[in-house]
Amino acid sequence: MFNIRSTFISSFTIFLGLILSQSAFAEWNALNMTEGVTDISREVFGLHMFIFWIVVAIGVLVFGVMFYSMFAYTKKRNPNPSSFHENTKLELAWTVVPFLILVFMAIPASNTLTKIYDDTEGDINIILDQDQDPSMLDSLDKTFRAKAMEEFNQNADIIFSEKNLNKIFLSSKYWEDFMKLQKKLTGAISLIAMITSATAVIGQEIKVWTTETQPARLERQAKMAAEYEASTGVKVEMIPVEESEMGTRATAAFAAGDLPDVIYYGLQYALPWTEAGILDTEAAQEVVDALGSNTFAPGPIQMATTPNGVAGVPVDGWTQMVVYRKDLFEANGLEAPSSYKNVTTALSKLHNPPSMYGFVAATKVDENFMSQVLEHVLLANGATPVSASGFSGFDEGKTIEALEFYKAIADASPEGELFWQQSRELYFAGKAAMIIWSPFIMDELAGLRDSAPPTINSDPTSRELASATGFVTNFSGPSNPAGAAWADSRYFGITVDADTEAAQEFVKFAVGDGYLDTLAIAPEGKFPSRNGTSSNPTEYIDGWSKLDVGVDRRAPLSDLYPADVISSIVEGLDVAQRWGVSEGQLGLASKIINSQVINRVVREFIDGDIAANAAVAKMNSELSKIN
Repeated sequence: MFNIRSTFISSFTIFLGLILSQSAFAEWNALNMTEGVTDISREVFGLHMFIFWIVVAIGVLVFGVMFYSMFAYTKKRNPNPSSFHENTKLELAWTVVPFLILVFMAIPASNTLTKIYDDTEGDINIILDQDQDPSMLDSLDKTFRAKAMEEFNQNADIIFSEKNLNKIFLSSKYWEDFMKLQKKLTGAISLIAMITSATAVIGQEIKVWTTETQPARLERQAKMAAEYEASTGVKVEMIPVEESEMGTRATAAFAAGDLPDVIYYGLQYALPWTEAGILDTEAAQEVVDALGSNTFAPGPIQMATTPNGVAGVPVDGWTQMVVYRKDLFEANGLEAPSSYKNVTTALSKLHNPPSMYGFVAATKVDENFMSQVLEHVLLANGATPVSASGFSGFDEGKTIEALEFYKAIADASPEGELFWQQSRELYFAGKAAMIIWSPFIMDELAGLRDSAPPTINSDPTSRELASATGFVTNFSGPSNPAGAAWADSRYFGITVDADTEAAQEFVKFAVGDGYLDTLAIAPEGKFPSRNGTSSNPTEYIDGWSKLDVGVDRRAPLSDLYPADVISSIVEGLDVAQRWGVSEGQLGLASKIINSQVINRVVREFIDGDIAANAAVAKMNSELSKIN
């Protein structure tokens, strides 16, 4: 359907192009080209007017259609407008017709240019004037004189020098006419190109599915989409889809041939949708290449890489972190808890219940929080249940090291069924030295959210706890010194049903000129997957750090945390990992995690019901049955 705002903007753009093109024409009387006295100059003038009236006709036609549409299809006259998506015949028409117009103009233009360059017969006879005033030559540019002399000598009966050129030139319209013709053709072609590109997007619309369904977040997405529409004329319909429904809805839409143009989705769908044929990986790869693959964090790119390109263009992500009391670590001369060893060393000095627990582990078996924390700990030591060929089973040595570490942090935790709630509450009360949490805690630590206030002192809006907190993203075990960062990554996927070019341009905008608006949806949990541009490698990290976070109160991350903290949490995306991603077995890994077999057996181990080697054997036995 026609949109008044976008139509007006497009109309104004074309009108401005017409004015600018007209200004490129030579003076007519004071504005237009002067008709010459020679046959060739009169022919040039005729060509000029021929092209001019073609341009006028095009302008009248285009503006007529636009203003009629603005009048006839207002909301008042058309309260229930129809929508449409693509029209092959129209697309062919607005491509072929301008081409035919250009050909129609090119034929007489070529004939005229051929005559201009025809030197088979001398066009002028020159009588040399040896007494010509040489000062007259000062009015001519040296380069122009040299070129003119060359051309005149090709068409003259008498060869002459620069000394005698000026009088001859002043009596001839040859070069003036030629230059005017060049400007005329350039202006006409530019105008037609503008008209073609502008009319091509009028009424165009793309659909984008997004899992960011909260009203405040939808509002920010709509703002970004409106900015794109204002700059391009292409309407973007943002359609909220609950994350729990995204998989089944995408599958159904694919079967019906009714997928949206772009889907904002989580990592879990990258490989399954690629294998199912839902995503156009080549189109996504073209966007990444156009923006510069080196401007993106390596982790999200690697996790979405397929044999035919990336499953989607990385948008944002977050890494799970070890959140710790930096002030207590510094006071006790402890190193940051970036490894199993550093954590256990800190436990021996900081664990002093009930006033201070060294850690708050996840022990509630049926909570996904425990699954997430366990994958984080096992990844840190290089322990994984899958390989490229499928289920491989946990390596006994690596897994036993991870189990013993997990028992150590569980022993330094309060008793009971622990999950995210206890972790946050105890840390906020100043009774936990370390927890594992997502970055969505960062605004809460600074007292910006009333539903999760810090209780370390009497002021729930205090930033004391934020200033006393440090974060570790890359966590390592003894068998994996390089460590790993458990991460969730989000992408813009271009579907196989998309208007590919329009979808690509929207995605380029969303992670380019409109990127900060995209990240502003929830900066505390949306670390930029694209760090910057080729000319400014940290442009988006710097901009993101200045975005406001919080719910009930707002402040930029850069006001809450020092630059080194912000850099460290963003750099976590460089080494982002998940089970099954690099192996191409994300689907199987997800089934293994969701079975909660690992949670149950680990709980048996930390409760002392089973030995470490028996726990590994039991997990491998039960997980091998999952396919």
